[in-house]
Amino acid sequence: MDKVCFYCLMSLGILLAGNSTLLAQEETGKKEKEEGDPAGDTFLYRFAQFLVPDKDDKPTRPDISFPGPDTATFPNSPYTLPKGRFYLETSPLVLTGSSSNLPTVYNWKYLLRYGVTDEVEFRLLGNGLTATFPDEPCERRTSGFAPLVFNIKVKFWDEPEENSWMPAMGAEIFLQTNFGSPFLQDGLQPGITLLFAKELTDTWTLEWSIGAQGKGLGKQKKEFTLELAIQWALEKEVTDRLSIFTHGYYNGTSLPGFSDDVVVGGGVKFDLTERLAVFGTYNAGVATKLPPYNTYIGLAQAF
Repeated sequence: MDKVCFYCLMSLGILLAGNSTLLAQEETGKKEKEEGDPAGDTFLYRFAQFLVPDKDDKPTRPDISFPGPDTATFPNSPYTLPKGRFYLETSPLVLTGSSSNLPTVYNWKYLLRYGVTDEVEFRLLGNGLTATFPDEPCERRTSGFAPLVFNIKVKFWDEPEENSWMPAMGAEIFLQTNFGSPFLQDGLQPGITLLFAKELTDTWTLEWSIGAQGKGLGKQKKEFTLELAIQWALEKEVTDRLSIFTHGYYNGTSLPGFSDDVVVGGGVKFDLTERLAVFGTYNAGVATKLPPYNTYIGLAQAF
């Protein structure tokens, strides 16, 4: 009997110790989430501190849900990454259907984002690996690497709580270079875009952007032109992790990537973890001479 009581007391002590450990771990996790993850003091974070010193700054936890991937929808969000944080966004499957003057095109798009400060983000992007598949058997298939694009995004302000009618606002300036395969080069392409976002309700968000994109700068026998480009997206948050959206653009996306046409479509975004999200869309041109569709599947990782 004494042995039974002894074992019961030991078991009770182990259970109490285990529960105390679990509670301590939960409290530690909550505290880290509120105050910042100590493991977030990475090389990229320290490099941002070197560029813009701030003694009181604490590392933030990598979070893919905010500001969220820019390549999921056509317009880019006005929000920028926290200082020292890094996003890798890539779409390994991008297909654009053939039209009257263009073949079917495959791309592997990418976007690298780095928070220099909480309001300034440096970005490198491009269409990446590109391959064409002509409809005519006599035409030769081509493949190469699309030109590199340099981009700076600046957040002007968040959506003010006291002025419910005013959206969040930012801007980005980009320059598409000739650093790519010769047959894909189209001269320097500068551009500037104003970015807006407005929470309509707790689960509905509207994003839109408007800008000017230049084409043919520095390309021989081609005049430099400037085009108006408009993009929009309406997103519905179904759950904390799942969102659906409809979007479209006129004269191209907010950054060089798709052809100049009028396109509408929709898609879905799902946060697999706190750091990883996947997304996919299907879109269609609204004119007969435009590509009948473009579709892409991608993912985004926060570091």
